[in-house]
Amino acid sequence: MCARRMLLAVIAIVSLAVSPALGATVGVTVPGGANPYLAGMPNGSACCESTGGVPDTAPAQSPVPVGIPLSPGTVLTFSVNGSVSFSGGTPTDTPDGGVFNTINTFGLDGTPSSNGIAGMLAPQNALVGLFLDDSVPTSSGAPPRLDFSASGLGMGFPTLSPGLKQPFFIGDGLTGQGTGAVQQFVVPAGATRFFLGVVDGVEWHNNTGTLNVTVNSSGGASAGPLAAALLPTSRSIMVGNSGNVFATILNAGGATGQNCGITPTSSVPATFSFQTTDPNTNALTGSPNVGANIPPGGGQTYVISFTANAPFAPTDVAFSFKCSNSDAANVATGVNTLLLSGSAGPVPDIIAVAATINRNGIVDVVGGSGVFAVASFNLGAGSPITVTADTGNTVLPIILSVCQTDPASGSCIQGPAASVTTQIDTNATPTFGVFIQGQGAVPFDPGANRIFVRFKDSGGTTRGATSVAVRTQ
Repeated sequence: MCARRMLLAVIAIVSLAVSPALGATVGVTVPGGANPYLAGMPNGSACCESTGGVPDTAPAQSPVPVGIPLSPGTVLTFSVNGSVSFSGGTPTDTPDGGVFNTINTFGLDGTPSSNGIAGMLAPQNALVGLFLDDSVPTSSGAPPRLDFSASGLGMGFPTLSPGLKQPFFIGDGLTGQGTGAVQQFVVPAGATRFFLGVVDGVEWHNNTGTLNVTVNSSGGASAGPLAAALLPTSRSIMVGNSGNVFATILNAGGATGQNCGITPTSSVPATFSFQTTDPNTNALTGSPNVGANIPPGGGQTYVISFTANAPFAPTDVAFSFKCSNSDAANVATGVNTLLLSGSAGPVPDIIAVAATINRNGIVDVVGGSGVFAVASFNLGAGSPITVTADTGNTVLPIILSVCQTDPASGSCIQGPAASVTTQIDTNATPTFGVFIQGQGAVPFDPGANRIFVRFKDSGGTTRGATSVAVRTQ
């Protein structure tokens, strides 16, 4: 059973309510001489001089700052009119611009990078935007340029997610020239400033015309609802030792989740970190404690690492599975919580995984009976272990029994009973069956109606656990 399959049950209990951010609207006028390569540069800075020509300088040719609230994942949309000319005279080009700045036409391969700001390939005189953080652009190198030619991103994209210091084509803000759907532009993580300018190659100071721009912040780029699951859902580790569990976050919404990560919300004497993984190999990707973007309908896998700093009793540790532009995933005990304990000496550490007939984390009670299997693996010290099944804090009209099974045949070694006690040595892998007798209707509510299988040592301390959703049919 993988964490992705466990999520099928979780999706049904995720709340569809998200908290929209407040929107805003700002109107600005952008002159034809607004040079995006002077964005964030101090007065007196220069750039973009042709051979024998005159450079542009700040603030005379600086782009227009837009005073609109910025937060990662927020969507900006634009309404634009006006015209610009890069060669002086009467402006004729619409906000979508004219011809591309190419070697064949102007002797340039697009607009060159300058002052640490990326180059771009976009139509001359078109409206462009630029996101910056609080640092001076020259404090780091220029990122890769964006190409809006037909062989690149094109100009008719529905949604664009530019990075910091990457000038991006806006044009008239529509997917077509003067027609089409409104394009959406997603604010990147770290953005604190936003500027508007126009496209040229050199010497913006001799451009003419203006563009009238209305910028709308819909505040509606909320991702989610999110769903999350852990595997395994229980660990018992010694003080000073470390352990891992795997996690998956799914984005069931229509917007990309930005910087999606994991933070513990329960207080236990342990340190936690997370890192993204390859879903096919579980190999680490990315960097520790750095989130990932999750596209609409997509998912991301992670590993959560933890170290016990002092002894503590088994505790259901809850986590905030959240993107910077989403609500956190609903907490589902036994699905995306971790029953974690810290011990002063060696103890059993039972990794338990349940498998239902349909492999969806749901056991169906059909005709008054149901069954599922549990596999286990002891990473810790050997010990007598008592295995039981219960319905947690929810009273359900079912009777539960368990047995240890023959791994080869799956049949019970002894008849099912309320509990079974067996020695589980280090690295041992016993298997178990859980049997359900229905005494009444159990509606499908996988957040509340669950069966928990617990592995307890001789002192009654839980050293492993897993769970499935249950329903009658």
